[in-house]
Amino acid sequence: MEALRRALQAREQQLQHAQAHLHYTRETEHQRTTAQADALLTSLLRELAPPLTQLATQQHLLEQGTALPPTELLKTVQRLLRALEAWGVQLEGQIGSVEPYNPDRHLVLSLEATPQEGQPVIVRICGLLYKGTLIHKVGVELAE
Repeated sequence: MEALRRALQAREQQLQHAQAHLHYTRETEHQRTTAQADALLTSLLRELAPPLTQLATQQHLLEQGTALPPTELLKTVQRLLRALEAWGVQLEGQIGSVEPYNPDRHLVLSLEATPQEGQPVIVRICGLLYKGTLIHKVGVELAE
């Protein structure tokens, strides 16, 4: 009976050791994953910082009454899009193009008419893909 008791105590100690090791491993992995996510986010923000701060400056100038040519705003937006493209973000849809309606891909902008699947629609607002996955649907209206 004493041998069984010692064996049980040994197993309990092994279990406690395994649980402690599991907790340590989980905590270490969480810290590593958080550090990697922070590093990636910091890298992304470094790329986005110039066009974002430029947009803020352009907004300030407009609020002060300084007229900016629209081309300056477009250049800034293009820089922002290029930075995002490097991270797997892409615009989806060509504004003004006519496409067959797909409810999985399109968001109808008008409450007046809901197209049937396959019916022609006009792209009014681009959608957004992230690494090939649609994260914002393409805004469309029924083609006339």
